[in-house]
Amino acid sequence: MRTIYHYAIICVLATLWSCTHNEGDIGPYFGTWALVEATGEHTVPGDDRGVFLQFQGGTACVRVVFNELHSYDAAFGNWHDSGGVLTLDFPDHTAQNWDFSPYGVELHNEWRVTWSDGNRRLTLGDSGGTMVFKKVP
Repeated sequence: MRTIYHYAIICVLATLWSCTHNEGDIGPYFGTWALVEATGEHTVPGDDRGVFLQFQGGTACVRVVFNELHSYDAAFGNWHDSGGVLTLDFPDHTAQNWDFSPYGVELHNEWRVTWSDGNRRLTLGDSGGTMVFKKVP
């Protein structure tokens, strides 16, 4: 009985550990970010929509939420930061089913990163303009 109890405790702790440290600490990127400002070719959606970036481990998600019913389109990809340049790729998608371009997110992205407000604001810049994301609590 004690063996089963110890095994259960180990499983719970391993699960909790992986939720907060999936493949190691990813720093300030971890969590959900809402698009609040855009310049240049990039746009912020109207009042009935929201654009979000989510990061955990090496996986990222871009999500556009529609209306008060919270229906959404989402795509999952891979990301990494190398010296202040955020690279985000969506290898499982094609241009035919890609609806995130108006918001500045393409199938392959390389953005300059600027942090502000104590790492609560993330500004991503490329040749098309800038996008400012605010950390969702």
